[in-house]
Amino acid sequence: MKVWIGAVAVLALAGCANHPLDCSMGIARDDCPPDTKGYANRQENLNNLAAAKELQASKDDAQCQSYGATPGSDAYVNCRVQLDKTTTDLQANAEKEKRQRLVQMLNSQNHQY
Repeated sequence: MKVWIGAVAVLALAGCANHPLDCSMGIARDDCPPDTKGYANRQENLNNLAAAKELQASKDDAQCQSYGATPGSDAYVNCRVQLDKTTTDLQANAEKEKRQRLVQMLNSQNHQY
């Protein structure tokens, strides 16, 4: 019985280890301490994502203004909403196709064996 209690205690403590090896090796996790490579990689990924979103927003802004819509007007807001919806739909379709290709690949591997 003491062995079981000890094993459970060790497993519980291991679950609280906060991924120290992963974070120190550079794997980006949400809970990596600030002084690790994983934290630095996560921050870089977040900064890249923010920069990409800002670039897309400036492109959308320029496109809507090229149609003659002034920022703040109903036409401008509608244009930005439509462009955002189009981008979201394209991303969703790309993810769907990616999942379908993965399923096809897994199914073809299962048939080989």
